[in-house]
Amino acid sequence: MRTLPALLTLSASALAGVVLVARVPAQERASLFADTERAALLTYWSAPGRYVSDLPEDSVAKGPWVVRLTSDGSEWLLRYQRKLTAGKKVPPGQVVTAPEDGATASWEPWLAARIAADRADAKRTADVANAQL
Repeated sequence: MRTLPALLTLSASALAGVVLVARVPAQERASLFADTERAALLTYWSAPGRYVSDLPEDSVAKGPWVVRLTSDGSEWLLRYQRKLTAGKKVPPGQVVTAPEDGATASWEPWLAARIAADRADAKRTADVANAQL
């Protein structure tokens, strides 16, 4: 069962999507994709086995509960990185850090400590959940 804040968030998101679609004139909405294109997309994404949901291979040894970034946390880190790089693209695997001078000198150590603490907390929660299996 969803909580009221989750439903409100879902409703607000749905409303935003409706507003965005409503801004496109009806004649353009009808012609964004041809009927054959819509049919091809539906066929592709509806194919059996297109989506697979399974436990990690090491779940027998380590348990199914593992530490992952939340989508909110991932989005926050992406926005933070974009602020640091003024929106420039960063090659995959490259770590962007705040300049080590002036007001930003303490940002990276604090952020690293916060991420480590959050991961440790999530690891404890995952360990408890795995132990209950």
